[in-house]
Amino acid sequence: MAKTKPYREHRPFYDILAMFKRTRRNDLGPTSRRGAGPESLRAHNERLILGMLHSAGALSAADLARRSGLSAQAVSVILRALSAERLILRGNPTRGRVGQPSVPISINPDGNYVLGSKIGRRSADLVLLGLDGKTRAHKRLPYAWPDPVVVLRWLEDTTVAFRATVPTVAGLGIALPSRLWDWAEEVPEGQIAMQAWRDIDLVATFGATGLPVMVVNDGAAACAAEMTFGTLPHGDEVLYVFVGTFIGGGLASRGSLVLGASGNAGSFGSVLVQGSDGVVQQLIDVASLIGLERALRAKGQTAEVLRLEPTQATLSNPLVDRWITQAAHGIAQAMISAVATTDSRLVIVDGAMPAEILDVLVARVAAFMPRYPLAGIDVPTIQRGTIGPLARAIGAASVVLNERFLAWPADIKGQAA
Repeated sequence: MAKTKPYREHRPFYDILAMFKRTRRNDLGPTSRRGAGPESLRAHNERLILGMLHSAGALSAADLARRSGLSAQAVSVILRALSAERLILRGNPTRGRVGQPSVPISINPDGNYVLGSKIGRRSADLVLLGLDGKTRAHKRLPYAWPDPVVVLRWLEDTTVAFRATVPTVAGLGIALPSRLWDWAEEVPEGQIAMQAWRDIDLVATFGATGLPVMVVNDGAAACAAEMTFGTLPHGDEVLYVFVGTFIGGGLASRGSLVLGASGNAGSFGSVLVQGSDGVVQQLIDVASLIGLERALRAKGQTAEVLRLEPTQATLSNPLVDRWITQAAHGIAQAMISAVATTDSRLVIVDGAMPAEILDVLVARVAAFMPRYPLAGIDVPTIQRGTIGPLARAIGAASVVLNERFLAWPADIKGQAA
């Protein structure tokens, strides 16, 4: 395991991103090279075209030229290059009333693949995605606490196994809490292993695999998944909340993922909220699943109900109902503060829990928000996320997918370079 500078001193996300862009064409994928100047411009426009195809499903060359602002000749050149790399598929021509037949063009879902991993406080996930964003493979490693030796060995072995199933893999995204070791749990033997995460440089550790590696905050990654594969609108300011073992989130601004100087923008768990007892706490203390787990165990009940399809008995469990109410009040307060700062009109709430529990949580957040003082604030729409428990791992893969192949929504909305 590589140990270099501490994780808390990792290069900011944008520095890693710049390094990743310099290695976008690697020995695992197509051999065409990209350089500075015109070559970099072509790479940008290729991503723009692929991003449009991803969003629309299928477009003709004429549609692509019109939407991108590129000339028909430029689009033709780009499509030939993408076709040579097996990144696009051409459908059967359709003849209209006038002119040449129109050929629908779409992304080749098996043209390349990306990996995304979530390293959490209760489990680790690894997913393999095609260019269409569909999950080809998924493995999960549950644990009581994330021992880095065990987790990283599992991730390396599973990465090797997944890569053996497909011709090419373009990169690996890793999502995890920004300070994974800041976690006080009732398992004292886990504390030494938790602190070891301080000294692990994940980029260096997995760089030896030959894959470009990107590390991103897990809440931001989940937000990226909703941006890329969900229903998040690309023209607004959006607040995104993900309820996991510890609650987190992300920010989207007009089709761009907002990360902040340290990559932790949208870490709503640190927002101060007031409980029903009048005590002021951080949101992480009142709206995280670990609180419900502890409450269930204290009463001799299993927390596995959170990982299975719930029965009506689960939904009517007083402990579950009490936690949902407490969490909803906390999220409502935090989002009011966030809306006052960002002028967001939409809040998306997703989580690592059964859909039925999430539905109740989202409904209560929407119901509780108007109960608080709202002078000067427009009440935002509260909407359930569409990705679910795997949002963080899928989001880590989507960051690689967007940087390697697709344009981010903000780029698609803007003019072509």
